[in-house]
Amino acid sequence: MRRRASGLQILRLCLIALLSAAALYSQAPPVPTGRIGGTVVTGDNTPVARASVAVQSQPNTGTAPFRASAFTEPDGSFVVPGVPAGGYRICVQVPGSALLNPCTWSTGPPSITTASGQAASLGTIRLETGYLLQVRLLDAGRFLESDEGRVPGAQVQIGVWTPNGLFIPMRIRTRDAASRDLELPVPFGAPFELSIQSGFFDLADENNARVDPVRGARLPLQVPAGTPSTVRAFTVTGRRTETGQP
Repeated sequence: MRRRASGLQILRLCLIALLSAAALYSQAPPVPTGRIGGTVVTGDNTPVARASVAVQSQPNTGTAPFRASAFTEPDGSFVVPGVPAGGYRICVQVPGSALLNPCTWSTGPPSITTASGQAASLGTIRLETGYLLQVRLLDAGRFLESDEGRVPGAQVQIGVWTPNGLFIPMRIRTRDAASRDLELPVPFGAPFELSIQSGFFDLADENNARVDPVRGARLPLQVPAGTPSTVRAFTVTGRRTETGQP
């Protein structure tokens, strides 16, 4: 009986300890967070509305992984709340425009270090204007609509290779059953390569030449300042398994 009583007493003490620890944890104050604000403008100081502003942990600063975003107001201002103390970089995208994302094309994107529970201001973020690279992917046979997302490997990768070996995928602006339009702002005067590749679909370029299914097509480009934007077209001509071509 004594052993049984002793065991019950130990169990009771353990339960009390667990409940006490849970109570202390529930009463612990939340970690204070701050906010980051600023204003996004163009090179001529015109406010940029509806720009997507992303706050991301700065690499090699010891800051825990974090990402949050907000859209700019009509006057170009933004506030990203709930940011823990640490070092961050600020990326800005403006879909449908030729304004360049500083995280993609700048060697020194906007950055800031925040203190616990405080508001930090970046001031003005000025975006440079580049060339709006546009690609139209034609798919009259509706192969993409039929297979993409349903069949493993059924995809077409379109993007840009930078001189330092960074691949930047182009974003889809519009799509329908028979085509899709993609775009990406690139700097004037900077060398890059337009890349398109698919190991599943057969593709053809503007001259109806077949795109190599292994290496894809990589077109070296360097756009002079002031060049008006044009649309480059590629075509999905079938599935490799159907054409029988290697």
